[in-house]
Amino acid sequence: MTETCRTYCGLCHPGCGAGLRVEDDRAIQIEGDPAHPSFQGRLCARGRLMIDHLYHPARLNFPLIRTGERGKRVAEAHLG
Repeated sequence: MTETCRTYCGLCHPGCGAGLRVEDDRAIQIEGDPAHPSFQGRLCARGRLMIDHLYHPARLNFPLIRTGERGKRVAEAHLG
């Protein structure tokens, strides 16, 4: 079942109003919310790419763990 939820884009400061189309608990489409008083149905470039941002295969889904001493550059930590 597909439903549209009114929400906002949190990828940048203004918080554009958005309509998020959801199917089987997965976002499938985002569009500007025409009822939003400031943006009136428009989304910025980041907002239009939100679906790609959410489901990109290289997205970090957990915190990274430091492998070297605190303050060492990454190259130094990995090279010994």
